Amino acid sequence: MERNSWTPELAELRAIEVGLEMAREEGIVPVLVELDCHNAILKLQRQESSRLEIGVRVREIQDQANQLGSVEWWFGRREGNRATHAMAHVRCDWETHEKWAERPPIFLLDLLSNEALAH
Repeated sequence: MERNSWTPELAELRAIEVGLEMAREEGIVPVLVELDCHNAILKLQRQESSRLEIGVRVREIQDQANQLGSVEWWFGRREGNRATHAMAHVRCDWETHEKWAERPPIFLLDLLSNEALAH
């Protein structure tokens, strides 16, 4: 399935997959994954099988989480995390992802600063 035809749920699952892979590469544990897609959280918490693309992604993510050993899924409302919502709209190249840990983009720093001030 081409990326431009992904559902929001599938795009969120793909982002989690990439994030968990990066956590594994960097040795980051425990991992807290906050989602605003309640259906994705429910699927990740269940141990059901499906041959559909979403089911395949869920199984792969569950396998990654088991390998990491300590992964928690949290539900967060979209309006509670504007930075995450804004990042979801950034055009990403899934083949060559950037790591923003050392030098995050300015738009993200501004959003995070504004969120911190609001709390």
